[in-house]
Amino acid sequence: QGAFLTSLSGSGALGTTGSVANWRAQTVEDAPIPEYEEGKVMPPPNFQWLRVCEDIMQTFPGAAGAGRRFWNNSLGLPEFQDIVSDGFWWVMVHVVKEKINREKREKEEEEKKRGEEEVQEEEKGEEDDHRYDDPFFRRLSKNFVRMFEKIPFSKKDHFFGHFPDVMTFTLLLSFNSAYPRSRSKIDDDNFKQQILDLCSEWTTGFVSSKKSSLANSWVFEHDLQDAKTTNAAERMKHLGENPSTPSTSRRKLKQQMEKLKGEGAGEGAGVEEGHMRPVRMSHVLKHSPFMSTYLKGFGTYGDNRQLEVKVGLSFSPTRPVVTFENKKVVGKAQWMSDCGGKNGIDRKKEQAMFRETERRAESTAKELKKLYHKQRKEFKEMVLDTKNREADVMKDLHDLERKMLKSEKTDFANKLVEGRERGEGRGR
Repeated sequence: QGAFLTSLSGSGALGTTGSVANWRAQTVEDAPIPEYEEGKVMPPPNFQWLRVCEDIMQTFPGAAGAGRRFWNNSLGLPEFQDIVSDGFWWVMVHVVKEKINREKREKEEEEKKRGEEEVQEEEKGEEDDHRYDDPFFRRLSKNFVRMFEKIPFSKKDHFFGHFPDVMTFTLLLSFNSAYPRSRSKIDDDNFKQQILDLCSEWTTGFVSSKKSSLANSWVFEHDLQDAKTTNAAERMKHLGENPSTPSTSRRKLKQQMEKLKGEGAGEGAGVEEGHMRPVRMSHVLKHSPFMSTYLKGFGTYGDNRQLEVKVGLSFSPTRPVVTFENKKVVGKAQWMSDCGGKNGIDRKKEQAMFRETERRAESTAKELKKLYHKQRKEFKEMVLDTKNREADVMKDLHDLERKMLKSEKTDFANKLVEGRERGEGRGR
């Protein structure tokens, strides 16, 4: 099986280890997996924690204003750093390496019977629970509970409501920095959605029943800085040229909250103004794999009540972390895509873009003015045509009335003449 294992036992090692140079693999295919060591956490390769925190603080809307200090302190907890490190290697073993092995097996065995495929699907479901028994995940659960205890109770609902998004973003940044030559595999919609579902399942115990276009809206730092390989602008075109602004999203969320209040739904405690999520249900966080694994391996009877907290969960229309709903990220992506050079911003391109923007603005203003006069002219023609048609209809109606009146008089006169003739005939 090479330098990694596709399944783990409770006491088995995760793979072979070596010098520090061995961890600087450029692709996920040749990346070794470190052995699990109690009390020693191996960070991801080329991992720069300060840079990751800076990216999160700059792009996460929940970290603005009064919430900036809270999120800065929370992300600086050593437990969160250990969660990211162990989560990175867990995903490497159980997601990345398993997928590579599965693709190799599919190439070797192209012709398989339908019955054998169904058996493999059944065995895959049984393996999911086994993956949560490995030492990496047990340490993940322990650090999660420690971080859970450090977060103030009034902030738990808000923090753990956004935690899956923040953790997903951090893991994806870690993979991007660790294996720069595997960006095509990392920058994949299915992979990003799978990581998001995993982080949501670890924290809450379930994944969202609805699937948003989240995978198409992630923007990596290399997209914003590398003008040659950037695809941020293409993603923006794919998502639409007019993404909704944060104020629009906030207004939609408030409308949904008012609707849910009218239906008798509760409110989410501790959610900051401007980042409220419409509460769909109250969920006991104790049922998450993190909590259940901790209670199974390290917890006591008293922890059942201490670790039980109800969190208001819902599916937000737009994910709050680094999506194109973030106006700042949209502007930065477009700016770097248009003006980026080898050594940062190219001033010539920048000036050219300014002139092009002014030219487009003037051209757009002229087109709008021309369109306005054209529409006014068409409107006047329509009004005149309507009046002419109305006059024709009134004339036809008047002529019809005259004909009907004349016809009635003629019929009446004929009847008088006929009656007179009959009277004269009787007199004779």
